[in-house]
Amino acid sequence: MTEKHEKVPKTSKIPKGSEASKEMKELTAKCEDYLVGWKRALADYDNLRRDLAKERDESRRYAMERAVEGFLGVLEHFDQAMRHEPDLSSCDEAVVKQLTSWLAGITYIRTAMVEELKGLGLESIEPEIGTLYDPQTQESVGSKEHEGDAETILEVVSRGWKMGEKILRPPRVIISS
Repeated sequence: MTEKHEKVPKTSKIPKGSEASKEMKELTAKCEDYLVGWKRALADYDNLRRDLAKERDESRRYAMERAVEGFLGVLEHFDQAMRHEPDLSSCDEAVVKQLTSWLAGITYIRTAMVEELKGLGLESIEPEIGTLYDPQTQESVGSKEHEGDAETILEVVSRGWKMGEKILRPPRVIISS
């Protein structure tokens, strides 16, 4: 079944100056105004979607950085504990074997934690000994008298960490004075 539609008269067939011509011009102007408004609303909606996506990404990145920073403290404690490995020379073989297995397990947990953090985008910053100290990306925690160039790295106290381009923890170093 076909419907009959009334033909809308074209403006060229309407006599100029007639009431219908004026009404047609008003309707055309209204249509153009509505079209401009709809296009503006669509552009505003696209901008809003883009802004919300950007804000959501920034919030997600901020939350991840905060969580990772919390785990970095735990990781530093692991590293401190690993520096103080006990002297097992006075222990009998059974105790040495147990402590060695326990230490291997602790080392594995630390390694697994670092791998998970790297999976989240965390990268370690390990400056080389003998290179120049960079106060923009490194933190000096002390200095020692040393022959050679001033402000060269003598010792890395703790490695640094960054996520993307943002440095979460600068490497802590001892430099020459």
